[in-house]
Amino acid sequence: MPWLVRYTAPSVDGAPAPSNLLDRHGALLSAIWDLGTSGIAEAGPSLLAGFDRLESARSAHRLAAPHGLVAAVEPVDDGWIRHEQVEVEVVTAVGIRSFPIVAAAAFGHGGHPTTRLCLDLMSRVYGATGSPTAPGAACRRVLDLGTGSGVLAIAAHHLGATAITACDVDPAAVDAARFNTTANGLDIELIHGDVAEVAGRVDRTGARFDLIVANVLLVVHEQVAATVGPLLTSDGVLVLAGFLTDQADRVVSAYRGARPALDVMERADVDGWCGMTLAG
Repeated sequence: MPWLVRYTAPSVDGAPAPSNLLDRHGALLSAIWDLGTSGIAEAGPSLLAGFDRLESARSAHRLAAPHGLVAAVEPVDDGWIRHEQVEVEVVTAVGIRSFPIVAAAAFGHGGHPTTRLCLDLMSRVYGATGSPTAPGAACRRVLDLGTGSGVLAIAAHHLGATAITACDVDPAAVDAARFNTTANGLDIELIHGDVAEVAGRVDRTGARFDLIVANVLLVVHEQVAATVGPLLTSDGVLVLAGFLTDQADRVVSAYRGARPALDVMERADVDGWCGMTLAG
């Protein structure tokens, strides 16, 4: 049976409970994703997080108090998260392209701030929004690390990539990405595995990547940075997101540990989340 954790902010002196919890609690969202939520949604003044296991829901419940919230655990049916098709837009050199994505909230539908950050930064890498440092057409081989529903891999195709690899450690995410890439008529290499699996293939073929995009949590960036660095071509580019603004320095340090010449070319912050482009 699925379980739902409902977070709310307590009212103060009779005032209405604060809303917009998605925008105001980035650190809490990261912790919820770490626990393996099946999806996060906002419903009025409440923030909802779904879990397949009661133990995980109880762990999520314990996160409420440190963030000044109250929480309740409720049993729910499987339909609380809608699997719906949405249109994702990406700005390309020839105008805005849109493409359909079907995904549960757990695997992304293009609307989360970190996904939007990646889409915007990728557009700038390809010169679609006037970036003076864009390598443009040079970014033909792309790796989408932690692909989720495949949004960023599909966007890379529309931006001009010709050889795209996407990987994820979650088999359900790989299935979601396969559904979406097939529905969009694309031939994208999908790997169920981590960056070490990708590195093994690069070692065998010698084909490194011009662009690597990774929309993952801080802990994952710190785990994979040493392996990701050598996967880039000599003038390759990293687009990174999934971490909070006050975690940006740690992310940069992790990747520079493997590739000291990397420099921050672009940075953007949205609702407490950060995205960066590194190159050099």
